[in-house]
Amino acid sequence: MDRRQVFGWVGILLCLGVPIAWALTGSFSNTVWQIPTLKSDHYYVGSTQDVTGLLSGYVSGTGTLTLPHLIVEGVPLSTYITSVAPGGTSVVTQASPYTYIVSKIAGTYYANSTMGGTNYSGVNATTIIQDAVNVAEAQGGGVVYIKVGHYDLTWGITIDDDNVIIMGEGYEGTQLHCSAGVTAITIGNGSDRIYDCSIQGLFIQHAATYATASKGLYLRCHTHCYFRDVAINGFTYGVQIDSTANPSTYNTYNNIKCISVKYGVYQSGAASDNQGMWSQINLIGVGKAVAGGIGWIHLAGNTNQWESLSVESFETAIDLDIGPTGWNLNNHFVGLFIEDCTTGIDYNLARPGARAQFVGVWMATTTTPIANYVSTRGIDFTGLLITATGARARNMGTTSVATGATIAHGLLLGVTPRICHVTISGATPYKISYTVDATNITVYHDAGGAVNVTWYVEI
Repeated sequence: MDRRQVFGWVGILLCLGVPIAWALTGSFSNTVWQIPTLKSDHYYVGSTQDVTGLLSGYVSGTGTLTLPHLIVEGVPLSTYITSVAPGGTSVVTQASPYTYIVSKIAGTYYANSTMGGTNYSGVNATTIIQDAVNVAEAQGGGVVYIKVGHYDLTWGITIDDDNVIIMGEGYEGTQLHCSAGVTAITIGNGSDRIYDCSIQGLFIQHAATYATASKGLYLRCHTHCYFRDVAINGFTYGVQIDSTANPSTYNTYNNIKCISVKYGVYQSGAASDNQGMWSQINLIGVGKAVAGGIGWIHLAGNTNQWESLSVESFETAIDLDIGPTGWNLNNHFVGLFIEDCTTGIDYNLARPGARAQFVGVWMATTTTPIANYVSTRGIDFTGLLITATGARARNMGTTSVATGATIAHGLLLGVTPRICHVTISGATPYKISYTVDATNITVYHDAGGAVNVTWYVEI
C-alpha cells in the first residue's frame, strides 16, 4: 500500500467519523510509510518542520496520533519524531544521527548537542571536541561530527571508551592543525581493549617538522575499529599501533594517506597482535636521505592484508623486522608500489621465523630492491617488476609562494594529476584556491605576501 492509498483510507475514515487512533493502531500497524520528509538524517533536534498538510489527516480536532504504530521504512516513527502537536498546526521535531555537531564561527568553536544535552563553546578547539567525545563515551557511544573548517589543536584528542566515532566532512574540508609535538588523536589508554571506534573524513596536519616527536593517529589495543578517508601530514609517525598490553585485531583501514612523515605505519606489540585489513594506503616520507625513515614497519604480529599500497621517499619502504625468532608475520601484499627509496623490502637476518607474500610489486628508482632475502624464510614474490629509473607518479613538498605563483610539481608524465591537495602550512586559516595542469600548480591566497603551502599531487 503506497502513501496515496494510506491518505485515501485515512480521509474515508475521517468522513465516517472513525477514531483516528483506532484506525492507525488497528489497520496500519505493519504499513511501511514512504515519507521522505520524515527521514532522520534530514533535520537536527531544535529545527522543526511544519507538517500541517502531511499530518492533518491523522491529527485533527480530537484525533490522536499513536506513534509506535506508524512505520517509516521499517522503523517506528517514534524513533525519529520527538514531539507531535495535535491539530492543524502539527510540528515534527526530529532526532539527528549525530551526538554532537562541532563547528567554527568567527574564531569560536561550538559543540552542539543534538540530543538535548549540554552545548559547549569556546576559543580552544581541543577542549570543545574533547567535551563532545567525553559525553559520547559517557552515554555508551556516539558520533562527533566536525563540520568543514580549520581547527587548531593545542593538545590531542583522546578516545578511551567503546563505540565513539569522530567524523569530518572529508580531508579537503575538515582540517585539524596540531601544535608542535602534539599527537592528534589517540584511541585507547594502553591497557584496556577499545571496541568499535572510528575516525573518518579528516585532514590532520602537524605544525612542525617530522623531527618533533608526534603522531597523527596513535592506536592502542583497539579492535573492530574502522578508519577511512584520513590524510596525515608532517608527523614523526603517521599511524602508530601499539598492542603491547592487549591485541589490536579485526580492524579496517581504507584510503589513508601519510605524507611527509618519518614512519608511515609503525606496528608493534606482543606476538600474534596487529591483525587488520588495509586498502588504498599512500605512505610518503621526507626523503630517502633521512636515516631511519621507514614506510611500513611491523615489529610484532601477524595476518595483515594489504591492497593497493604505495610507499615513496623513505630510506626503507617495507621493513619486516618483527621481534623474537619464531614469530610468524603472515602478511599478504597485493598491488605494492615502491619508488625513490634506498631499500625496497628489508628482512632482518637475525629473525628468520616470519612469512610474507607479495603479489604484483613494482619498484622504481630504488637502490636496493630486496635486502637480506633468503628463500627458506617463507617470503614469496609473484609479479615482481623493478626499474632503475622512471618518472614519479606522486610528489609533494612545502613551498613559499605569493598569490598567483606557480609550483613545478615534477611529475613529468605529460598528464594532469588526478589528485591535488594544497593547504596553508601555518596555523592562520587564510583563504586558498589552486589549479593544476601537467606541469604546475598555480596557487591563490589572501595572505598578502608569500606564505608556505604544503602540496601533494598524484596521477
